[in-house]
Amino acid sequence: MISNKAALVVKTVTGSGAILKSIRSKTISGYEIHMEPTKSCAPVFGDDGCIDESWFVIGIYLHGLFENENIRHALMSYLHEGNRIEYVPQVAASELDVYEGLADVVRKNIDMAQICEIIGFD
Repeated sequence: MISNKAALVVKTVTGSGAILKSIRSKTISGYEIHMEPTKSCAPVFGDDGCIDESWFVIGIYLHGLFENENIRHALMSYLHEGNRIEYVPQVAASELDVYEGLADVVRKNIDMAQICEIIGFD
């Protein structure tokens, strides 16, 4: 019987190319889910994953890749650079800050007094 395993892992960026060059040798993390070992002649993260000869197609087992700020910034920097637009990273200090920002938008755009009146809450 083959078991499906999920594990939180930390990997070092070893792949090259236009997208990954700025974070080469940095670490990323995520959940790795796969059933069999994989052999790659062009690994991307440590000894894992694979990147094609164009350096744009990456295959990995890592889930949650875009939860890594450095990956997001590397991709956005590449896309902005290709369109000759300056990229200014937006960094949230914590996940809580993201939710507080959303709460601020709701507070500014919803009339809570009216909602309380509608539902009969004094």
